[in-house]
Amino acid sequence: MGGLAHELKNPLSTLNINLQLLREDWAEQAGPLAARSIRKIDVMLQESKRLERMLADFLRLTSPSPLDKRPVDLNRLLEDVLNFMEKELVRFKVDVLCQLDHQIGAVELDENLFRQVVINLVKNAMDAMAEKGGSLTVQTGLSEGRVRIEIIDTGIGMDPETRAKAFNFYFSTKSDGTGLGLPMVQRIIERHSGRICCESERGFGTRFTILLPHSGAAR
Repeated sequence: MGGLAHELKNPLSTLNINLQLLREDWAEQAGPLAARSIRKIDVMLQESKRLERMLADFLRLTSPSPLDKRPVDLNRLLEDVLNFMEKELVRFKVDVLCQLDHQIGAVELDENLFRQVVINLVKNAMDAMAEKGGSLTVQTGLSEGRVRIEIIDTGIGMDPETRAKAFNFYFSTKSDGTGLGLPMVQRIIERHSGRICCESERGFGTRFTILLPHSGAAR
C-alpha cells in the first residue's frame, strides 16, 4: 500500500500544478463563464490538496523505515513548533500558555516525526477553537518515571461517541479531514514506546496526554 501511495504522489502533484496554471489562465478572462470556471477549479484544487494531505499522513502511518532516534530537547521542540505556528494561532485568536518542566532533560525521539505529532495536535486544537478562539496550554513534566506532555484546549470538545472514535482510521468530524491525522499521531507515539490518551467533554475542551519513556528507558 505504501508503494501505491508513492506512485500516486507524482500524478497528483502534476494535476495540482496544472489546475493552478488553468486557474491563472481563467483569471485573465472576464465574464460569468470565467467566474464559474474559477469556482469549479478552486473546488478541484481544494480536493487535490486534501488528497495530498491524506497521502502524506498515510505514508507517515505506514512507513517501514526505522526511527532516527536521538536525544532531543523536548521543550525546545515544543517551543519551536509553537513559534512556527504563531501566525496561525494569532489568526485563530488562540492564547498560548507554556508550562514546561526544564528538569526532564533530553528525550530519545525521531525529531522530524515527533514534530508532526505536535503540529497535528496543535492544528486540531486550533480547529476546535475556530469559532470563538480560546486558550491552548502546553505542559511537560515527569509522571511515574515517564515524560508527560499535555496539550489542552478550551474548544468545543467531543461527546463520548466522538471521543471513542477519535483514533479510528478515516473518522473525522471535519468536512475536509482525512481521518488519518490522529491514527498517524498514535502510530508514531507507539513506535516511540509511548502512549496517548484523550479526555474531552462537549463544551469544555479537550486534553491530549502523551507518555514517553524517560532517558530512553523501556516501557
